[in-house]
Amino acid sequence: MIKIITSQNIHLLYLDLLDYLKTVLAGYPIELDKLQNLVVNYCSELSDMKIMSQDAMMITDEVKRNMRQREASFIEERRARENRLNQQKKLIDKIHTKETSEKYRRGQMDLDFPSNLMSTETLKLRRKETSTAEMEYQSGVTAVVQKVKSAVRCSHVWDITSRFLAQRNTEENLELQMEDCEERRVQLKALVKQLELEEAVLKFRQKPSSIRCPGLPGLRATHPSLTKAPGCSQAGSWEYTHCQQACVSTEGPGDSTCTHLSF
Repeated sequence: MIKIITSQNIHLLYLDLLDYLKTVLAGYPIELDKLQNLVVNYCSELSDMKIMSQDAMMITDEVKRNMRQREASFIEERRARENRLNQQKKLIDKIHTKETSEKYRRGQMDLDFPSNLMSTETLKLRRKETSTAEMEYQSGVTAVVQKVKSAVRCSHVWDITSRFLAQRNTEENLELQMEDCEERRVQLKALVKQLELEEAVLKFRQKPSSIRCPGLPGLRATHPSLTKAPGCSQAGSWEYTHCQQACVSTEGPGDSTCTHLSF
């Protein structure tokens, strides 16, 4: 008789447990819908992040292209300025050498033909020669000076030095700009590496889920009689393990979660 009563109590206890499990399982579709909505939201966020990373890569490529073009233009401008400065220096050196050679020639002529031994006719001829030579020399010097002025683009001879100084300052400024551009290129290169790392992190990052199965940890608290039966602990542990598997499946990538939910 005692065994019959005990078996009836166990049967009733199992019936209560079955009803409770049915009520718990009835709430699972709602939780699964929530999880599915979270998965959809995560997929949309990942797609937005992917688009943002692609835009960042396009911007960095454009910046690289602009930096290369700017560097090439700076190098060409620097070479052109160096060529112009070399030509102007050659012209000035030519003028100086011509002046020194002319002075030396005049001194030699004065030494070779002393004034006290020359006649008046010789002096007249010499004056004519010197006048014609001076005129030719002046015309040559004037032509060279005009060439230098046109090359330097100034209206007065005394502005040539200031123009050279200005060009030298411009060249120094260009060198400083080149150094600045090189520093910016290094910074942009570091930024590109950082963006590549962020892109790799976005591709392989796994975002954990914040949803857990509510109500299951309080199973023993709400039904203390379940802990007394020998099979209740096994059923509760099986249910808790099943909930953990569902939560772990949501913590993986979006594709595996969608597959688990569809199953």
